[in-house]
Amino acid sequence: MSQLRVRVEEYDFIIKTYGPNGVFDIMPYINEFLCEVNASKGLLVVECMGSTGALLLVNPKYINEIKENELWTLVPVNLDWQHEGNAYAHLRSTVLGTQIVLPIRNGSLAIGDNKLYFIENQCYTFRERHIYLMYMGY
Repeated sequence: MSQLRVRVEEYDFIIKTYGPNGVFDIMPYINEFLCEVNASKGLLVVECMGSTGALLLVNPKYINEIKENELWTLVPVNLDWQHEGNAYAHLRSTVLGTQIVLPIRNGSLAIGDNKLYFIENQCYTFRERHIYLMYMGY
């Protein structure tokens, strides 16, 4: 009986964002990483570093509608927050999530027609965001 050994590969990258309400497709980075490590099957952990960004898995044909409506009414900016400045960004990040684990089959993400997006919740005109990837598989 042969035993397969699980491989673990890591990668991180930086994207330049702007906000508020910026939505950034990170699939090219993910696909390049999976190809580079010759992923076959396993799991991919994706984490956006920090406490005000978020990740969103969604079908691209709905991203504009979600961006223009649902995401930004989820946690309004202009409430009487106790935490001055960016309480809304922290709450959006918490609700949407900063980490996700995705299945890999036949060398690519098994997520159907969906794509993974980084959501910028801060009101900056320019920001560098760090995204961390970890592949565990065969």
